[in-house]
Amino acid sequence: MEQNQINLLVSGIIIVLVFGVFYFLIFPEYQKITLKNGEIKTLEKQIESINNYYLFTENSFKKLKDAGWDNKKKIIESNFTSSPFFFPKVHHFLRVIASENGMIVSNITNSNPIEISRTQDKYKDNLEGPVKKTTFNMSLTGSYNSFKSLLSSLENQARIVTIKSVSILPMSKRSENMPSDFFDFNLSVDLYSY
Repeated sequence: MEQNQINLLVSGIIIVLVFGVFYFLIFPEYQKITLKNGEIKTLEKQIESINNYYLFTENSFKKLKDAGWDNKKKIIESNFTSSPFFFPKVHHFLRVIASENGMIVSNITNSNPIEISRTQDKYKDNLEGPVKKTTFNMSLTGSYNSFKSLLSSLENQARIVTIKSVSILPMSKRSENMPSDFFDFNLSVDLYSY
């Protein structure tokens, strides 16, 4: 019996040693390998995402080029770039677009340009300087349909125009030759420059 007990004891020690070696040496390495495999899969997904982004960007640039964006950019670039003539150009632009839509402009005022700091950090490599926002306030007279047409024209312009506020008032001074369906409108829009 003693031999069987010794064999059983030796077998138990060997089993404990095997489990100990497995638990303390092999299992931690297996966990490290599993963790590294997870990190590799995450990196592969990130690489795939980045490649998809670059592919999307490349396709977008190709579509822009095919659509003639370079020519369109030249047209609007002079309007977007801030210069000493920015305010007179915008005032002229607003007067022309209002008159084309049957509106009478009585007054246009503008605020001082305000720098938009968030866009500066996000797009600083692509812009020539910080983007500035200027608010233009227009006092207009005309029919509701003319005003609606003006808003539609502003929306379809190459310039980036954000409509801030609109107010419609009954006409304060109506002349004899003024149609009865005319109203006074106050329109506030933001235009951007850099």
